[in-house]
Amino acid sequence: MALDVRTSELCAVKIVPKKLFYENKKVKELFHTECKVLKKINNPNVVRYIDDFETINHAYLVLEFCNEGDLEEYIEKKNNRRINEDEAIEYF
Repeated sequence: MALDVRTSELCAVKIVPKKLFYENKKVKELFHTECKVLKKINNPNVVRYIDDFETINHAYLVLEFCNEGDLEEYIEKKNNRRINEDEAIEYF
């Protein structure tokens, strides 16, 4: 979690050590693809892209902070019961 000092908004920051980029080119490709795809998506059901940048040792992906958990946590809270079709469509 981080604070965007420009907007005072809480953000989530994904930090990837760049040494992983050199050890496995697929990691670098996946990171950049995730950034590219999230930049294009504007949907209330998908975490919002804010920024991405790199330093000498790390790559960072800054995203909307979602404090209510993810779909997996939601299903676990329902005692691992299936969600109904209407709920599934809403989340999809």
